[in-house]
Amino acid sequence: MDSKKTIQEFDITNTKNSAIESKIFIYKDIKKIVGAHFGDLVLDGTETINGFDGEGGEYSLSVDEFIKNVSSFGCWGFCEGNENIHIWYDEKVELKSLIHFLAHEKGHMNRPHHKDKEREEMKAELYGNTAVFAFEIAEVLYKRLRQN
Repeated sequence: MDSKKTIQEFDITNTKNSAIESKIFIYKDIKKIVGAHFGDLVLDGTETINGFDGEGGEYSLSVDEFIKNVSSFGCWGFCEGNENIHIWYDEKVELKSLIHFLAHEKGHMNRPHHKDKEREEMKAELYGNTAVFAFEIAEVLYKRLRQN
């Protein structure tokens, strides 16, 4: 399996020989990615954004509240179909947050796709939590290996 990646201005595409073939679209402006996901009309501030938080809870926020909330994580985005991931991130994002986000979105891309949006969000959250768990353990093991 060839792990080389082709890097273009706003996307990263794994080569055809890779097991993972996705494009990653990077946004510099959080409002642009929110508009891309929910539609530019939501940005006028009169709409509310409703969804599930991945832990079985629901939310209903104004656009400003939503942007403030996701900004606190340092990254946010969405997947498009089974191939594309759209992401915004800033300088305060932590590596574990990026790992969680990417795995979470990959979880949405994988089957089974649940018709129940809450179950789908919880499935994706398991992917994110598992990826962070694996990273934390790998990090400890790697450091121990290097100390010997």
